[in-house]
Amino acid sequence: MPRVVEAASACEFLRVAERYLSVEDVANNVILGWARSEEADVRYWVCYDDAESRIEGAAMLTRGFPLMLALPTTVGASVAFAELEVDVDGVNGPAEATEAFVSSRRRRDGSTWRSEYRLVAYELSAIKPPRLRDDEELRWLVSDDAHLLERLTHDFRLDVGEDDERAERGAAIAVQRLRDGRGKHMLLQSKDGSPRCLVASTRETPSLGVISSVFTLPSFRRMGAASRTVAALAAALLDSGKTKVCLYADADEPGPNKLYHSLGFERRPATFQAFKKSPAADSVVTPPT
Repeated sequence: MPRVVEAASACEFLRVAERYLSVEDVANNVILGWARSEEADVRYWVCYDDAESRIEGAAMLTRGFPLMLALPTTVGASVAFAELEVDVDGVNGPAEATEAFVSSRRRRDGSTWRSEYRLVAYELSAIKPPRLRDDEELRWLVSDDAHLLERLTHDFRLDVGEDDERAERGAAIAVQRLRDGRGKHMLLQSKDGSPRCLVASTRETPSLGVISSVFTLPSFRRMGAASRTVAALAAALLDSGKTKVCLYADADEPGPNKLYHSLGFERRPATFQAFKKSPAADSVVTPPT
């Protein structure tokens, strides 16, 4: 029978989780990469079945962020995670697992939840570096670019609908990761140094690079800036030894999905869903039970 164990640290989490995952799971399980990159204010849980010697799911909770359910996380594991005595105001992960989590929480405490977004996953294993326009150039952000990264990250988070407090917190985290040397940030800019598009890869596993955010400044949208920058970062990740690069797109936004498909990204079968706890009765989403 599946049981949940909280890990005392990221290292312990990895030791437990990797023992119950296949080599392919370890290589492609993004939450393991997150565990490697996080240091403080993080709680980890593993749900595994001793009889099957198999992990059923993993979860990570960072202060100020939703509970993250790993891929794979089974419906049974997500229900077990829902029984944890932990204050959670949001959850994201594989669609069936998050829906089961929310349904279980609703039955347990009567809470209401709303759907925030549904993501589809894409991946590729080969891409050509882009051909840039004559008036632009690419460069990596370095620690001296902290203020630029803070501003662009803050604007990006506001652009995707976060409130100012969350946007500021996310920007501060991005800056700290940059200063610590964690993650990669590719900037497309004009020859005069004006930013056009920022694409980040702040999470990875040993063989998988993850493009985590794409932000094109409004005046450069629909001009191919995002396409060129995504292609450049994907090519750099593959050149660094990654065998695949993945990213996620809003299932309801045709523009980004068309862009990633045009670059050669192939859609993976997994769909990811995010829910947020909400007091508003008119925004309740009732997942299938």
